[in-house]
Amino acid sequence: MQIEEVVPWVGVAGALMAMANTFWNWQSAGSRVHASQIDGLESRAADAEKRLTQIEVSLHHLPDKDSFHRIEMSMAEMRGQMAVFGAKLVPMNEMIERVHNRMFPEYPE
Repeated sequence: MQIEEVVPWVGVAGALMAMANTFWNWQSAGSRVHASQIDGLESRAADAEKRLTQIEVSLHHLPDKDSFHRIEMSMAEMRGQMAVFGAKLVPMNEMIERVHNRMFPEYPE
């Protein structure tokens, strides 16, 4: 085979490779745009994951249903004890008023 026979085919092959390269660049141009969009979405997902982790940590420190029920029951018990304590203070208050009225008759309550 002579060089003169190969030269036209080299030109055709070069033109085909140029067209293939142009087609490849045209097709991959959209993927570069999508790659930047994907990077943006990945950063937003990372930020959302950080916020979710912070929320999970803060929820971990809050009382659960059973702990809240125990707190509620303890408060009800304290409320009952305060009612008993208040009932015991009524006669003491009456005694204090009588002593006050006897000691200071000019300043009745």
